[in-house]
Amino acid sequence: MPNLDKYITEGYIKQDEKELFELILYHRQQYQNTKNRQGGLHPDDIEIMKILDQGNQLLITILEDRKNTVIAKQKPMLTNCPQCDIEKERKPIWEEKNEHDYICNKYKCDECNIEYLDDTPNNAKDQLIWLESILAVFEKHKDTLSKDPEQVENIIQLKKQREKFIKACEAEEEALKNLQQAEQQRDKAIAGWRDYLLTAKIKQQWGNPPAGIN
Repeated sequence: MPNLDKYITEGYIKQDEKELFELILYHRQQYQNTKNRQGGLHPDDIEIMKILDQGNQLLITILEDRKNTVIAKQKPMLTNCPQCDIEKERKPIWEEKNEHDYICNKYKCDECNIEYLDDTPNNAKDQLIWLESILAVFEKHKDTLSKDPEQVENIIQLKKQREKFIKACEAEEEALKNLQQAEQQRDKAIAGWRDYLLTAKIKQQWGNPPAGIN
């Protein structure tokens, strides 16, 4: 069975998922001990072993999906260090809110050995708010800016960008909603598996379980 050491080290596993894995490992070891002792297993026990392996593989799949989601957010981006002014692709190391309350990526410059926050929002919702604030400035000075063809073209392009951000924002919200629902369903399934296997473990250890354990 694959182990979860790398997921634990990298912080991709929740506590209840770790407990479930330990229970699967415990029960699988019990059946393996029985097999070694008796020279084989009852067909029903073999089916249970398969179910335990399937549960373990499902857990690995959940953790891999979560890991890939995190890695996707750490894609290198072209960013400019405020100290050395070197522009290059850097991987985000964290995300924080800036003074405007936008969620932005935080980077580390290897040349300067400093961490800095890029003020460009890293999500569609904040990007839309940021763009709206720029358009509000244009609107405030539209009488003056309307006389400049270049600025008029800038406004047109920004409004087109706004429509794209609105669609991206809707898609992002839908994806987040689906992700949250999937996580809730997974948490429920994992809790059920964990409680079932924990009860089975207690029954094995006590023979006749204490009152309240069926």
